[in-house]
Amino acid sequence: YVFNVWDSLDHNPLAHVADQVSRSMFPSYQSAGHAIPFAYHDRDTIRRDLISAGFNEPRFEIVPELGRASSAQLAAAAYIHGGILRHEIDRQGPGALEHATVAIGQMLSARFGDGEVSIPNQAIMVTAMRL
Repeated sequence: YVFNVWDSLDHNPLAHVADQVSRSMFPSYQSAGHAIPFAYHDRDTIRRDLISAGFNEPRFEIVPELGRASSAQLAAAAYIHGGILRHEIDRQGPGALEHATVAIGQMLSARFGDGEVSIPNQAIMVTAMRL
């Protein structure tokens, strides 16, 4: 059995920045939907879940990658406008999406530079066999 999960937000800075900025800009923002893909990453928890479901000791492989964009602003727009975060920000009112996109782009630019950016992201591949 092979599957993968996103590692924590700490290892996925684009998602982490988007979450931080959204929390600071919108007091009523609920990151639950956005954070779900990054919530199931603890190897001990995954190990216990698999073993209790009748699998052997799982193997974990960290899969680091780089997301590339021609600018931090484009990376922010692609991430926000193309994912679940868009719906959460849209609920914050008119103009919220564009305002958040600019703010997230600025924070990414401060962290990863102007011009073309390479932003790390990380997943965990899990392999286990049913006993």
